[in-house]
Amino acid sequence: MKPLSNNQVPVDPLEAAEYWSARRRLQSLGAREEAQFQDWLAAPEHARAWARVDGLVQDIGQFAAMPDIMALRQAALAAAPRESDIDRARVARWRNRGLAGLAVAISAMIALFAILPAIRALAPQQEVAATAHRLATRVGEKRVLKLPDGSLVTLDTNSLVEVRYTRGLRDVRLLAGQAFFKVAKNPARPFVVTAADRRITAVGTAFDVRLGDKGAMSVMLVEGRVVVEPTRRPEGATGVDIAGREELAPGERLVVPARGAARIVVADVERSTSWQRGKLIFRDEPMTDAIAELNRYTEVKLVSGDPRVQSLRVSGVFNAGGNENFVAAITQFYPVRATRRSPGVIELEWRASDS
Repeated sequence: MKPLSNNQVPVDPLEAAEYWSARRRLQSLGAREEAQFQDWLAAPEHARAWARVDGLVQDIGQFAAMPDIMALRQAALAAAPRESDIDRARVARWRNRGLAGLAVAISAMIALFAILPAIRALAPQQEVAATAHRLATRVGEKRVLKLPDGSLVTLDTNSLVEVRYTRGLRDVRLLAGQAFFKVAKNPARPFVVTAADRRITAVGTAFDVRLGDKGAMSVMLVEGRVVVEPTRRPEGATGVDIAGREELAPGERLVVPARGAARIVVADVERSTSWQRGKLIFRDEPMTDAIAELNRYTEVKLVSGDPRVQSLRVSGVFNAGGNENFVAAITQFYPVRATRRSPGVIELEWRASDS
């Protein structure tokens, strides 16, 4: 089978999705054409178009009995090429070889191709009508959740996700906290995570998403491939740039601050995933950052207003969900004392005798 030329695939994402849907349902794609389809599907805008069209095709039976659709189908079949127009001899050969079913399938797909735009108009909200389920953790809690397709979501402390699955799209929204996603492979059903103002599209991969303060967020890729893009592309933006669409390689992290330009950095995967094992790893971290990270996992908060304490650096492995071993280590190795100011507050201060 000859590979498809680029000009055969429509430019418009929805029209291209309809084209690929027809070709795949006819089972007329060879290995090279299937590879071209997967390349096309990798673009997030194409994945969304495919999810919409494929979901509509899956649900075509719900619309088939509607009078408007029946009329459109009859009109499409009437307008389809006649047998004499496409090649009488070829159809005869199909029939002689017992392939009449393929000719019937082609006629059906011609009709389907013609009425898909009408179906979209009659049911524009069908894909977003799926029920959303919210999953959450409390402070200090970690949960591993198995989604209907076999994908795994590990929720960190004080986190919230909203999951909405349709036939053509696996849609997850991280509303608070942090989550690690291990995605079951299904190229025809993209897995999309929305966090802050970014949309992460994956097929089969493992990645971590964390929300920060005031719209900040980060995405770290452990394995596979993800594409991260703004939920709203800046007006006039073209091409791929650091503030727009980004494709991450394993071991990379995209850091999106609350203000300023996004950047890609090399990730410390062991440190960044240690919370899944109930540990927090610090490698020469500022004391203020270490305290803020520990406080995410416990209701008893560490505080310090002393610049001398705040200027310290911290290295080590500590338990997530409790700060006792951290306080013990800090007070042993530095001239720092810990004072419980209330049931929910421990203050770290410089020891006066060591001033």
